[in-house]
Amino acid sequence: MDLFMTPLFTIGPLQIVVIVVVALIVFGPVGLGKKLGNLVKGTGQGVKEFKKALEEGKDDDENRRNFAISDMAEPGSTFKLVTAIAAVEQNKIKDGEIFETPESGEIVIHGLPLRDHDPLGNMTFQQVIMNSSNVATAEIAMRMDDDDFYQYARNMGFGTPTYIDIAGEESGRMAKPFEWSLVSLPWMSHGYELLATPIQVAQAYAAFANNGIMMRPYVIDHIEDTEGNVISQHEPVKIRRVAKEKTLKKLLPIFESVVSDSGTGEFAQVEGLRIAGKTGTAKKVVN
Repeated sequence: MDLFMTPLFTIGPLQIVVIVVVALIVFGPVGLGKKLGNLVKGTGQGVKEFKKALEEGKDDDENRRNFAISDMAEPGSTFKLVTAIAAVEQNKIKDGEIFETPESGEIVIHGLPLRDHDPLGNMTFQQVIMNSSNVATAEIAMRMDDDDFYQYARNMGFGTPTYIDIAGEESGRMAKPFEWSLVSLPWMSHGYELLATPIQVAQAYAAFANNGIMMRPYVIDHIEDTEGNVISQHEPVKIRRVAKEKTLKKLLPIFESVVSDSGTGEFAQVEGLRIAGKTGTAKKVVN
């Protein structure tokens, strides 16, 4: 089997365009990857080889889906970007505020325990994000109105399709506020009680990098006929502004600190480049 199940993205969020260049999963019988290469080259033989390979591997349809757009999971702490944007824009965090967390690293909210990966002590807001504190993030979220938090999440593209030009995209799952329980807001603040696809998370962070302008992701830049003439050209599609520029300028160094020697994303550092991001983990049900 030629099988690569991890979605890979190369996205260019600068200026006004976000392009998904690679969301490729090579699957199927042995040699299908090579046959796909021949197909891309545009040879007639390549088309025949690829069709034959697909027919031989028709029993593997379950593994043929595009995980980048069709698989959903709780985004975990990557969703803290939404909480951070909503809190800063609504002035829910005081300048210089210190967030106190218990020595045990655990609190109880409406009878349910919520814990950090390690006891983290007292933190500034930057340290809350840098160290990925669930406890402090939940405290921040509970200062907000349910409807307002939900709207920020929707503005960031969660719970709705990206409308990328690939068939089979899932829209994710995010309940409306009237369906929430007493613990929904604090748990959603760190990426639980909702489902997202990899492309939705990538689109949200691309909007962050694009000074708050969300673009529709796409794969096909243009289509040519057999003589090389362009018969269809994709034009960038601006969706909306997800946050104020001043909000994102304030948050950028905070999310850069995640990808530092002191942050949870230290291994994502690349010498000579400024990188901002957020780590995230989620639990998975195993039958």
